[in-house]
Amino acid sequence: MDIDYKFYAKEIISILVSRVFDDSLSDKTITYLELAKLIKFPEPYTGNYFQGNIGRTLGEVCDLLINVNVPQDLKPVPIIQTLVVSKTSLLPSYGLKVIVPGYDKLPDNEKRTFVITEHEKIQRYGENWLQVLKALQIKIHEKHGASTKGKLYNPFGSEGSPEHRNVKQYIIKYHHLLGYKGHEAAFEEYPLLSGDKIDVVFRDNDTIYAYEAKSIRSNDEDLLRGIFQCVKYKKVIEAETKVGARNTQKVICALVTETNFEDKKYKKYKKFCEELGIKYYCVSVNEKNN
Repeated sequence: MDIDYKFYAKEIISILVSRVFDDSLSDKTITYLELAKLIKFPEPYTGNYFQGNIGRTLGEVCDLLINVNVPQDLKPVPIIQTLVVSKTSLLPSYGLKVIVPGYDKLPDNEKRTFVITEHEKIQRYGENWLQVLKALQIKIHEKHGASTKGKLYNPFGSEGSPEHRNVKQYIIKYHHLLGYKGHEAAFEEYPLLSGDKIDVVFRDNDTIYAYEAKSIRSNDEDLLRGIFQCVKYKKVIEAETKVGARNTQKVICALVTETNFEDKKYKKYKKFCEELGIKYYCVSVNEKNN
């Protein structure tokens, strides 16, 4: 049976973009098997035959996105196919080396770091994905409840989801429970020279209290990202002070999350925070959807 690789590649792009926009999904990834079933890819779904065919189809996805006719400022298009992962490793297969030379040689922890970074790019690309779909004459797949109607928000971006904004407002209102006991007004989206923006900052004389908010929507990737965002913010503020761009004597960075780091599954994040000198607070702001 001949396989129309371009047809299935477009189906894959439609599915993956729909997952990016589906705000009911905290984890945007999908396994190779789940994807194959969803796009009704020719069976069988096991063995080298399947691996070769689905790999060739994802290669076609790569070609389509590299050559897509979108404005230059929208290039390069993020590697959305990194959302397709192995059921066992939860990582893209070694075939990603075709797009990312050397990927197959990386140890798994470094592969995971690369993938997390790419997933953030995918999310931040936001509504630009709609221009990509239009240029490729692809309709968004709405099976997951994704919708292109109205304003789309990026749960990891500066605007954030409603749940993310609720956590920010909690920090502003109850900062005395989160380490800052002063009375100065809060700064939201506090800008740094690196181009980063901190969710909430309080400046009290020569001390900066910086808070990164992670809501109930945040998955493991986003929690890990939040820890290292705090590390980055602290180092950037200290560097800005060193060159005279900011007047600060002390920087206190804290992660405020709705995930309980005392739970067995997340204790590694508690350990990371302690080893990196990042304060963390676990709060309950939003209700879980059943």
